[in-house]
Amino acid sequence: MLDHRGYRDDLGGAHLRSGCLQLVVAGIEAVYAELHRTRPDGVSYATFRLNDQVTFVHVVQVRQEPNPLLAVEAFGEFQAGIADRVSQPPVTEELTEVGSYLFFGS
Repeated sequence: MLDHRGYRDDLGGAHLRSGCLQLVVAGIEAVYAELHRTRPDGVSYATFRLNDQVTFVHVVQVRQEPNPLLAVEAFGEFQAGIADRVSQPPVTEELTEVGSYLFFGS
């Protein structure tokens, strides 16, 4: 559900199984290639890898429902079989903004 700003901010994270790094990085790169090619409205998305090199954090800001990221073919392909690539189920949390400065171009 969108908040009073008309947005929804989510944070997702996953810790990879041994040997899955290249497959996951390739999937993430495919998602961003499609996003840059199709430029969907209503979504901002960023992915970060932590210093342990096997934990990834995804931050998404949705400005319309349904989430435009769900229509990105490469994102669906990346999500398919995710349980086989992570050591524990991915965690997703909805964020409540307390303050920000130029985050996601705001």
